[in-house]
Amino acid sequence: MTRHNPIRSIFRSATAIALPAIAVALLAASCQKEDANVDVRFLKAGFAGKTLDLVTFNDSTVVASTEIAPDGSAAFSLKDGESGVSFPVLAQFMVDGRVKGYYVIEPGSAQWVDSTAVAHGTPLNGRFADLLSALDEADEAEDFALLTSIAEKQYNENKDNLFATYFGVEWLKWADPLKVDSLMAEAPAEFRDSKRAKRYIDFARLRARTAPGRPIADFEGEDAAGKEIAFSSLLNKNGYTLVDFMASWCPYCIKDMPKLKAIADAHSDGSVRLVSVAVRDTPEATRGAVERHGITWDVVYNAQKRPYDLYGFSGIPHYMLVDKEGVIVARSQSLDDISGMLGD
Repeated sequence: MTRHNPIRSIFRSATAIALPAIAVALLAASCQKEDANVDVRFLKAGFAGKTLDLVTFNDSTVVASTEIAPDGSAAFSLKDGESGVSFPVLAQFMVDGRVKGYYVIEPGSAQWVDSTAVAHGTPLNGRFADLLSALDEADEAEDFALLTSIAEKQYNENKDNLFATYFGVEWLKWADPLKVDSLMAEAPAEFRDSKRAKRYIDFARLRARTAPGRPIADFEGEDAAGKEIAFSSLLNKNGYTLVDFMASWCPYCIKDMPKLKAIADAHSDGSVRLVSVAVRDTPEATRGAVERHGITWDVVYNAQKRPYDLYGFSGIPHYMLVDKEGVIVARSQSLDDISGMLGD
């Protein structure tokens, strides 16, 4: 099962806010002239001196940028209408092109630390954190059907506010790709026409092309020595291939390694071959992960974003089971589900 958003996994909201409160918060935000202030703190090492970008969620517009101080701190102070952004708006904290957390830009003082998904201290940030917690619970349980249902429910309940695109996108990640076009025809234009929605609509179409029963989409990467190889060259011609799209920086990928090793051991007769595909990772970092975690099966290095652009998944780990003819048997399922299919 693909993890829908790893940065949310350690966050749980302690305060529940009734759904109608969002309307009150939006009204209050529109009436006040107070600046939007947020203090940021990176507790993890390695961020000092890097650029922290505040980027709108809907259209990826950079609202403001600042340098992270030696102690890991940073801050933004914004006025309504500044940089073409009118309060409130959902934004992301980004470093080196990767999302680190979320912040609803609204009047008032908020705080964010890198151990949480969402800033806190203002009404809409609190509301957003509460909504995310429901998705987290389904994700932790690896309940695909529940996750899809919750994402769709939250999208429908937030169609008329700034959270529409976020939950609409979460729903698009999991929705039946064959139903996406008809469902999007009823979506609000602001969401349907957003850059982000269009991207995930395209991803849904890619998922339809690579759904179970369809042949694999081939791509190229490298072997451990840096020689170019085709993904298809590693498929098991005498049985199944379990494909693990992963990266050295992905905690969920590392967490699942014992399960992958158990599957490899259970099928040492060659009936199932494991292939890990490193995405959005450097070959050096992947080699380090292979050594640290004792990966003994084939690894495709340096695939970068090519698998995303062919298979339409948006998070890792992402697992795919392929038969000896190169036809996809299953994907977007947990390792436990796949083990069951293999009779483990």
